[in-house]
Amino acid sequence: MSYFDSNDSTMNHSIAIVLSADMEEEDLNELKGLMKEDGLIVKKTVRASREIESFKESLFCLFMDGYSLVLTFGGIGMESDDIVPEATGALIDKRLPALEGAIMYSLMEKGAYSILNRGICGIFHSTVVINLPNKQYVIKEILNTIIPLLKQGLYNINKGRY
Repeated sequence: MSYFDSNDSTMNHSIAIVLSADMEEEDLNELKGLMKEDGLIVKKTVRASREIESFKESLFCLFMDGYSLVLTFGGIGMESDDIVPEATGALIDKRLPALEGAIMYSLMEKGAYSILNRGICGIFHSTVVINLPNKQYVIKEILNTIIPLLKQGLYNINKGRY
C-alpha cells in the first residue's frame, strides 16, 4: 500500500544532480525529462571536481540548501579518481543498503562490468543521496527501477518537513 499521493501539492521535492564526469547536455536533459514524467523536477545541476574534499564540499552545500534528493552521476568505479562513494560515505548519517541492492541488481542485468561500480545510497538529515554511474542508458534503467520506491521514501522521510 502506498501512502504517496502524486497529486499532493505539498510534496514538491527539490532535486539536485551532481556530475563528476562529462555528460552530453542532450543525455542530461533526457534524464531530467524521465524524472519529470514521474513528478520529480531537477532544480539544480552542479559539475563537481573529482577531488574528494572539493566533491564533499559540493555535496554538503546541496545538503545544507535542503534538497530532498541528490543524485550523483559518475565517479563510482575502480579508478584512482573515482572518489564519489568515499565522499558520500563521509557525510551521510545512514546507509540505504536495500536501495543499493536494487541498483546493483539493475546493474547486473546490464553486464558483468557494471557490477564493479561502488555507488552507495544514504541519508544526510532529510536528504537522500544516491551515487549512480555516468552511462545514460544505465541510469535510465536504474531510475525506472527505483523511482517508485524513491517517491515513497521521499514522502516518508519528508512528511513532517512540509
